[in-house]
Amino acid sequence: MRLRAGRRILDLLDELVRAREIIRAESRRDSLTQLCTRATVLERLKDELDRSQRDSADRDAPVSIILADLDHFKRINDTYGHLAGDAVLRETSRRMQEAIRPYDSLGRYGGEEFLLVLSNCDTLGAVALAERLLQAVRKETIVLAEGTVSVTLSAGVATSGIVQDAETLVGAADVALYRAKHGGRNRVEVASPPA
Repeated sequence: MRLRAGRRILDLLDELVRAREIIRAESRRDSLTQLCTRATVLERLKDELDRSQRDSADRDAPVSIILADLDHFKRINDTYGHLAGDAVLRETSRRMQEAIRPYDSLGRYGGEEFLLVLSNCDTLGAVALAERLLQAVRKETIVLAEGTVSVTLSAGVATSGIVQDAETLVGAADVALYRAKHGGRNRVEVASPPA
């Protein structure tokens, strides 16, 4: 009897551990897009910056980021509804995921904003990847039950160097993103080096 009760307790503990791991994994993924959550992608950025600083004594190990935002997304929600907006976010996320390297980290940063962390990637490589993202998103319209939607993306690129903390790097990419928005959208801008 004791042996059976002991096994049952162990089985229950195993189930609890599995359930905890499932919950942990689900909490690291955005439920709509299945991309990393904001917290997870920022954690990966911090990890990459730490790794870059450790490795920089041996070789150049830059970390670049791309902060991207869907152009005129509010118009999509206002015209077609929020469920259509959700479908656009899912499809955009899928297209972006297919355009990046397998070891890059892509996360949903905010409503229609995405953060991409690129390890061992300089500014030129990040700009090329950002252009590839823009092309992947705009290459064909998204067909919805409510109608057909053309989607474009604007992006800001920033690369580690003198700046090695995540908050400052994201801030620099954000300034570049808004330059892209104000410069006509559907384009990539690079962060200016710190003054």
